[in-house]
Amino acid sequence: MLTDAEKEWILEQPERVESRLIEQMRDMQTEVLKAYSTAQDQARDRTSALEARMAGLESRGATVSNRLAEIEKKLLQNRLAS
Repeated sequence: MLTDAEKEWILEQPERVESRLIEQMRDMQTEVLKAYSTAQDQARDRTSALEARMAGLESRGATVSNRLAEIEKKLLQNRLAS
C-alpha cells in the first residue's frame, strides 16, 4: 500500500513534467527565433548586395547605350558628309 507522501509525489509528477516541457519548449522557441533572425539578416545583406550590383549593371548598360548612340550618330554624320 502507498503512503500519503508517495501518493502526493505521484500526483505531483505530471505537473513537474509539464513545467519542464514548457521550459524546454520555450528554450527551443528561443533558439529557433535566434536562428531565423540570423538567416533573415544574411538574406537581407545578400539582397542589398544584389540590388547594388543590379544598379551598377543598369548604370553601365545606360553608359554603353549612350556611347553606342553617339558612335551611331557620328557614323551617320560621316556617311552624310561623304
